[in-house]
Amino acid sequence: MSKRTHERTEFKGKYGVIVIGGGIGGLSAAALLSRRGLDVLVLEQGDRPGGCCGSFELKGFTFDAGANLFFGLGKKSKFNFLQNVFDELGIAPGFTRLSPSFDVAAPDQTFHVTHEQRTFLHQLTGAFPHDARGLKRL
Repeated sequence: MSKRTHERTEFKGKYGVIVIGGGIGGLSAAALLSRRGLDVLVLEQGDRPGGCCGSFELKGFTFDAGANLFFGLGKKSKFNFLQNVFDELGIAPGFTRLSPSFDVAAPDQTFHVTHEQRTFLHQLTGAFPHDARGLKRL
């Protein structure tokens, strides 16, 4: 395990808000609060921010720590959380839609999950015909 290195900034003594956790939720909250003029301190236990949106290395391989899909990008609406946060912060990060988005490996088959709902539903109902009705309702 490598040694942690920390950049320390001067402690101001008082903050309007202290955010515990430097994952995507904590960083989003801190950025929005800071944009509104509050002094914000983010405390993170790990050696880098990102939480489940981060990565780690093991034996020369890099792995996603958790979440690797981002929903809610595109057209602004009250249900489009990520796009609303980006708009509020005045940033436009670049994203590339992958197809397939990811693979799900089961013991006897692999699903190439696409963002196209009908294609993915067809794959699932073909593989699990006895659950087709429930999958369509879902």
